[in-house]
Amino acid sequence: MQAPPAFYMLKKLLMTTAAAAGLFAFAGSAQASDAPDVKVNGQTLNMDEPVKIEQGRTLVPVRLITEELGAQVEWNQDTQQVRVHTPTGDTLTMKIDEPEIALNGKSYGLDAVPHVDNGRTYLPLRHVGELSHSRVGYADRTVTVDAISPYTIKPGDTVASIASSLGISADHLRERNQLNSDALYAGETLARVIPTAMKSNLSYEPEVQTAQAEEAVDPQDLDLLARLIQQEAGGEPYKGQVAVGSVVLNRVSDSRFPSTVRGVIYQRSQFTPAMTGKINRPASQSAIQAARDALLGESPAGNALYFHNPRVTRTALFMNKRATAVIGNHRFVR
Repeated sequence: MQAPPAFYMLKKLLMTTAAAAGLFAFAGSAQASDAPDVKVNGQTLNMDEPVKIEQGRTLVPVRLITEELGAQVEWNQDTQQVRVHTPTGDTLTMKIDEPEIALNGKSYGLDAVPHVDNGRTYLPLRHVGELSHSRVGYADRTVTVDAISPYTIKPGDTVASIASSLGISADHLRERNQLNSDALYAGETLARVIPTAMKSNLSYEPEVQTAQAEEAVDPQDLDLLARLIQQEAGGEPYKGQVAVGSVVLNRVSDSRFPSTVRGVIYQRSQFTPAMTGKINRPASQSAIQAARDALLGESPAGNALYFHNPRVTRTALFMNKRATAVIGNHRFVR
């Protein structure tokens, strides 16, 4: 279904206002120079993989921090799951684009979604640290993550007395250690760091767009564009996913291409997923949000009309065109 002309006028207006607002609202987003230093067990990390600041939160690559704390990390490409085995014997399991994490098999809600950027899984540092049995602190533009030793049970200890001495609730102590009874044995250990994800009822609330802007997004366009993004850029940084969507919208606004999202995507010999039928596969939550952001005017690759992976395709059709951006594995051109 073709969107009304007012939609594309709104798109241009949103692109202008979003560019201006971005200078303030997300000035530090994904820029390592604006991010704090990170110290793990007293050592400042050499962050080859950048820390990101988004909506006032410090986001870090899960693997980098947990491995620095001595954990082992597994990635399952088929299930899109990350599994972390911590030195304290805990197992953390999270799935890309799902706002929850499992601690030793029990799931807890998160107020952020694990997402992939440049092949790295990002999550707020506080969650990563606390779930790895560490204390997280902030001071003087430095974030500290310090591993905390488990509590060693002493003769005469009770669940209530240990909880009181640690300043936590007995119920949280039981839950954190998955105790089925209050029977304790001297010499054994108990986890003492209670993660925010456990003691607070967290839930993820995506950023809400204005009602006027949301009404302008055609649900059929959103669905189709999200499925294209999933196939073309599912493993790319979120910014790159939005950029792929914006290429489609740039074509819609260009008289040399069809004037609808569907027309552009299914134009002959343009997008491989549309030709092979892979576009009919479902989109991830990340791809859906990227499609929405593109439809609402975000355009990380400027006025690009094409994109390609130079390591896969280096034909003159792409290489002779002016580059507008390079994001992840994709080079965007016009």
